[in-house]
Amino acid sequence: MRITGGHMEEMPHNFNTDKLFLVMADISLEYGPTDYNPKEIQVRRQVTRCAKKVIVLADHTTLRRVTP
Repeated sequence: MRITGGHMEEMPHNFNTDKLFLVMADISLEYGPTDYNPKEIQVRRQVTRCAKKVIVLADHTTLRRVTP
């Protein structure tokens, strides 16, 4: 299931999942996953707390970069 939008900010505490797949703009060893949209980052932090396992989907172009 893919959920986005304004309601997503209120929904994460209602979820309990075994696996969560996240797509991030960039991934840095120093800063971890980063993204362009601050609201998306807040939601992702919340949903990762509800998941037993988090799997980040990324290709080589996202590695070792930091989104402003």
